[in-house]
Amino acid sequence: LAFLGSASMLGIVVRHKRQPQALVYDIVLVAFRQGFLLAMLVTVLVWLQAQRLVGPLTVGLGFVAAVLMEAYWARRDSRLVAAQRRL
Repeated sequence: LAFLGSASMLGIVVRHKRQPQALVYDIVLVAFRQGFLLAMLVTVLVWLQAQRLVGPLTVGLGFVAAVLMEAYWARRDSRLVAAQRRL
C-alpha cells in the first residue's frame, strides 16, 4: 500500500512537470493506474520470490503483462476522450 502511494505521488509530480496544461484529473487517474500496476507487479514478484519461483522468465512475463494492461487501458481511455470530444 505504501509502495502504491509513493509510486502514484511520484507519477503525479512527474506528469505535472511534463504536462502542466493537462487536467489534474487525467494526471491523477493515469498516475494511480500505473502506480497500481507497478505495486501489483512488485507484490507478485516478492510473493513468488518467497515461494522460490522467481526467475528471469517470470520477471519478464510479469513486466510484459503490466505493459500490455497499461497499453489496453491507455487505448481505452483515449477512445473515451475522443468520444466525449465529439459530443
